Amino acid sequence: KAKNFLFLFSLIILLNFNIFASIFHQNLYASDLMMKTNLLQKIDEKYQNKDFKGVIKDYDKYIELDPKNPEAYGNRAFIKMKLEDYRGAIKDYGKAIKLSSNGFLDNNKYWEGRSLAKFYLDDYRGGLNDIDKALKMQPYDNRAKYIKGMILYSKGKKKRGCIQIRESFEVMEKSPWTY
Repeated sequence: KAKNFLFLFSLIILLNFNIFASIFHQNLYASDLMMKTNLLQKIDEKYQNKDFKGVIKDYDKYIELDPKNPEAYGNRAFIKMKLEDYRGAIKDYGKAIKLSSNGFLDNNKYWEGRSLAKFYLDDYRGGLNDIDKALKMQPYDNRAKYIKGMILYSKGKKKRGCIQIRESFEVMEKSPWTY
């Protein structure tokens, strides 16, 4: 009888602990969600006020809360580009590419961004490699064609660069998404 009592008592304690842990986890999740929402509001305000260094700091905090969010890395990379921190942008775009699994659209913009950062650092070969990956995913992306044209032109391949830039405008003219 004593063993049965101890077993039932232990079982009740474990069940209560599991219920407590579940409630605690849900509250922790809700707290993280609120913190992330507040950070995103701060980021938006700072971006509107052109406080880009403040935006970076808040994205650092956001990424601590959600380190597997490719969009956070991609957005922070975009801000680093504005601050001309191209090496930091390359690192963040690389992390976004690695984490991104939402398909071509999100992944494509990260390849384009990293290509531009490499272009600004005069790494034309690296920029071309990245932009070619973007174009492989979306061959009619006028922005990617334009970037490729700029890189080719800067690399000394002026004729090919001009052709790519012209093609980017032709794609834009034919696109139903152009306003």
